[in-house]
Amino acid sequence: MPERVVELLLARLSYQPGRRVLDIGHANSMECHRNMVRSLPEPRRLTGLDIADPVYDASKLYERSVRASVDSTPFEGGAFDLIWCISSFEHFGMDNTGYRPGFAVDERIPDAALAEMTRILDANGTLLLTVPYGRYEDHGWFRNFDARLLGRVLEQLRPLGPTRDLYFAHDAAEGWRAAEPERLRDVGYNDQKNAGASAVAAAVFRKAP
Repeated sequence: MPERVVELLLARLSYQPGRRVLDIGHANSMECHRNMVRSLPEPRRLTGLDIADPVYDASKLYERSVRASVDSTPFEGGAFDLIWCISSFEHFGMDNTGYRPGFAVDERIPDAALAEMTRILDANGTLLLTVPYGRYEDHGWFRNFDARLLGRVLEQLRPLGPTRDLYFAHDAAEGWRAAEPERLRDVGYNDQKNAGASAVAAAVFRKAP
């Protein structure tokens, strides 16, 4: 079972009808992600953001589908009450030519994207950011985050508002469970052979007024 089992539950728990939601990386979302969006109670005020065009009819799920890079969005400050960055941040700055030909690798994008997400989040708004976690691995088009990389994200968020970090690990026999981060230091992305990450970390940030 891929990490969406955990990530989409966290996203669903963060949702309230009528909140202005930005869903980052929606263009190639898995069917389970789209089904979660379909299940959300009205009124739904969702905007999708991606560097690529959606591979499905996004107009049935989102009020708007915007093609732009997350480090430089067209949105005004405080435009959203809730931002989902679900299994997308690990791709930022990496080789994304598979999603959009000619998209250049740029190590500055993750920091710029994080600054942009906090800018367009309204006061008291929530950012949910999830990444595959464990031992650092560079897969070319994405990275498996380790404590150092995630720590960099948390260090940028915590001065701006309360931030929680949550960790989960997959077991072939028992599925997904909460885990202590220290026990995940040597976990590789494909260790569980479960069509996705073997562990996942989530940062839940609330922007201070």
